[in-house]
Amino acid sequence: KDLDIPEHHIRMAHLLTWLTASGMPILIYGLIALNPWAIILGNFVVILPKVWFVDRMNWIYEDMKDTQPEFSSWLKY
Repeated sequence: KDLDIPEHHIRMAHLLTWLTASGMPILIYGLIALNPWAIILGNFVVILPKVWFVDRMNWIYEDMKDTQPEFSSWLKY
């Protein structure tokens, strides 16, 4: 089912996904080389955009719960 998600949310979700993915080579290198600084940096670069992505998903929900029946139905018990 297609939802009419605003374009600015979609662009930001793509950017955050790419930022998360950019940390994976650093993390993998650190794990292979047993380099703790690369592991720490890689984890930071992977986790920070992912947490921001989760916040963004909450923002999308807040923007759409009053206009999309599927989103507003989540509040009903």
